[in-house]
Amino acid sequence: MIEKTFPLGTENSLDEVTALLKKGDQGAYEYIYKRYWYKIFLVAYKKTKSKETAEELVQELFLNLWKKREHLEIHQLEHYLFSSIKHSIFAYYASQSLEHKYIESARGQVESELSGIEETIAVDEINIALKRGLETLPDKTKKVFQMSRFENLSVHQIAKKLKLSDKAVEYHLTKSLKILKTLLKDFIISILIFIFGY
Repeated sequence: MIEKTFPLGTENSLDEVTALLKKGDQGAYEYIYKRYWYKIFLVAYKKTKSKETAEELVQELFLNLWKKREHLEIHQLEHYLFSSIKHSIFAYYASQSLEHKYIESARGQVESELSGIEETIAVDEINIALKRGLETLPDKTKKVFQMSRFENLSVHQIAKKLKLSDKAVEYHLTKSLKILKTLLKDFIISILIFIFGY
């Protein structure tokens, strides 16, 4: 251990510690860690407002300090350490921002897909309910409804094909819609109005 070898606060001693660190001196590393860990932690905590995040960033800084010691360009140890933690904090927020954008994008995509699935299910349910409802209509009323909604024939065309008056066709259409709306009351009225055109 070299903790007592270097008087605190002298630039020469820090240069010496830095030189020993680069040579792989574990005592120099421990000296730097004990002297600066808490100061750097306070900076990280002040910026992130998270004890866990601050600890992780500081631990990562010191881990890299040891692992990359031989290749680091350190001209002034204290300046290097505080600059490093500021860069780490900036990188942390940048990654958080990108992650947030990705999550929001993915969430939007999932919600869109779920919405599409829900719409498909709703349409299928309406079609099933509509088919069941048609089976309850009187034959003539059912025929008029099918020709109007599924064959897109006009009132006059239906009247001509079935040899009915226009008024009779309108009567059957009105009757069919009233019956179906009652049978399909569990569905949103606006959707029914859109489908039935009334």
